[in-house]
Amino acid sequence: MVMANILESFGFFQWAADMVAMKAKGSGIRLFWLVNLLCFLMTLFFNNDGSILITTPILLILLRKMGLKPHQQIPYLLSGALTATASSAPIGVSNIVNLIALKIVDMSLYMNAAMMFVPSTLGLLVMVSLLYLHFRENLPRTINTAPVGPSEHPILGHHPHHYPPHLPGHLHKAFEKWAAAPLSEAVSAQPSFLQRLSDPKEKNKFVRNIFLFLFHSAFIMGILVSLMSNLFNNHPALMIGTLTLTKMHLAPLALKISYLSTVIGSDMGSLLLPMGTLATLMWMHICRKGKVKISWSRYIRTTIVVIPVTIAFTWTVLYFWVSTLL
Repeated sequence: MVMANILESFGFFQWAADMVAMKAKGSGIRLFWLVNLLCFLMTLFFNNDGSILITTPILLILLRKMGLKPHQQIPYLLSGALTATASSAPIGVSNIVNLIALKIVDMSLYMNAAMMFVPSTLGLLVMVSLLYLHFRENLPRTINTAPVGPSEHPILGHHPHHYPPHLPGHLHKAFEKWAAAPLSEAVSAQPSFLQRLSDPKEKNKFVRNIFLFLFHSAFIMGILVSLMSNLFNNHPALMIGTLTLTKMHLAPLALKISYLSTVIGSDMGSLLLPMGTLATLMWMHICRKGKVKISWSRYIRTTIVVIPVTIAFTWTVLYFWVSTLL
């Protein structure tokens, strides 16, 4: 919340809205994909809650200045919120509860990224594609892409002062520095793990454990955590799921893989209902303050056809991805 206020104070929201409008080049479809890319990157740089607090006001400013009516704004706002929240799955630092649970299962951020980044990112691509198919009839083909310019903030209600013209360079450098670390470096950070797998007998043992435990954990523990997340909130659900796994006396690697399946259920499966995550509840509140009301029924009509397919696909890719790594 402090970061959102700081960014808003020097006009970052206005600058980002202008940049997205310019890159859209008058296409409502291109705008849809840019909005989801923006939400994805914001979650990687900050976290899912911070991404919601930052991107939602940006989108409200952008869509309002483009002259879109409230019902025309919903596809962009809803897809952006789902992407921002689900994007906490690829890396462990994008969700505070993921960090706590990583410590419980004794899993490093490097191993988490090596096993999780590819499956969850592919899952996000599937989710956004499904959202596009779901909303494509409601997306405007052409939009007004004139610079947004200074505008009243949809939540705070005051005019930001200015925005720095050279900010893109800083953002690009930060992203390039983050993306420069290859996946192989993350895997190589686990020497003892790889040494154990160099022995054929140990490798066969680990593979058998993966095939035995991953199937059950990905589709049973993952489903249970998804259900608990939607009923109680994803934070306590993930903690309960993680603590339960630690009491099952699993092999260390099987424990970590089972944990990753619960993360998918917690970060993605929790999006089925608005109360599944704190980020989603904050998003609905910000949209309401910005005079765009999105009912629970409207939300669920979208997630019911998108989220189950997304998490099933992500669990399946996780299964085959980890099997390939081993």
